[in-house]
Amino acid sequence: MGAEVEEIDYFEVLAAARRLFDILASIAISADHLGMRADAGKLMLGNTAHIDHLYCVLTRYTGLTLPELEKTIAHLAHPPGQAN
Repeated sequence: MGAEVEEIDYFEVLAAARRLFDILASIAISADHLGMRADAGKLMLGNTAHIDHLYCVLTRYTGLTLPELEKTIAHLAHPPGQAN
């Protein structure tokens, strides 16, 4: 205890990727089918800044960009027909 954690970047990438997967799956498949509360998908959509932050963690640590995921996040933040 009290020791410095080595290679924490790997954990942060894995945690961000897992959380992104959970969020996107709960929206696409339906949260209740994944064992989450039925309204979890809607709650997650209300916090698109968190989704964007998770993607930023992935890109910052890996240097990778995922254009399709960027489009999905932009679509979630500003659905067609919604006033900005």
